[in-house]
Order: sequence, then structure tokens, then C-alpha cells
Amino acid sequence: MDGASMAEANALALVAIARRDLQAAHGMTNTTTFHEAVWGFQVQQTIEKALKAWPGCISLP
Repeated sequence: MDGASMAEANALALVAIARRDLQAAHGMTNTTTFHEAVWGFQVQQTIEKALKAWPGCISLP
């Protein structure tokens, strides 16, 4: 696998993780169960993974 293909595979893996993190954040919207700091951390993780994936996704068709 060449460098570009590996970067694309890594980007797609990060997008999948970001989607999973976003799904978890959606499940944490009940403030009686989850403190807003816990929810905020989950949202931060989602954004972090999406931003890390972005450079690799630019080259995808």
C-alpha cells in the first residue's frame, strides 16, 4: 500500500470513529443521566477525529 492509499485508509478509519463518537454524543443528551462535561468531552472527541481525517479526505473522489 502506497503512502496516499494509507493516508486515505487512515482518514476513512478516523471518519468511522468520528461517526461512532457522534452517535455516542447523541445518546448522552439526557442531562439527568450525563453531566454536560461528559457530553462536551464526547463532542470534542468527535470534532478532533473529524479534523484529523480532513486532510486525508481531501484527496478522496
